Amino acid sequence: MDAAPLTLVAILERLDRHKQRATYSAVGGLLGLNPYNMFVGYPFIPRNSWVVAKENGIPTKYDVAQMHPDLFSNPHVIETATELQDWLANHS
Repeated sequence: MDAAPLTLVAILERLDRHKQRATYSAVGGLLGLNPYNMFVGYPFIPRNSWVVAKENGIPTKYDVAQMHPDLFSNPHVIETATELQDWLANHS
């Protein structure tokens, strides 16, 4: 049986399930998307707030009320596409 295709929505669901942050460049790099515009059309909701800026670990342009309440429960931030790919292989 083939694995489900890797999509932004699938990554967001897994990051949310495991309370794990990843940078825009890690997610964009893995999906082959421009990290600066891959969220165009996506709402500012807690599930989408797990993708963050490398500089500060916070999602860009989110108000505190739009961020997941557990956003900082795990101090680690996945910073590269390779690290994200390895993490996804072990977190379904």
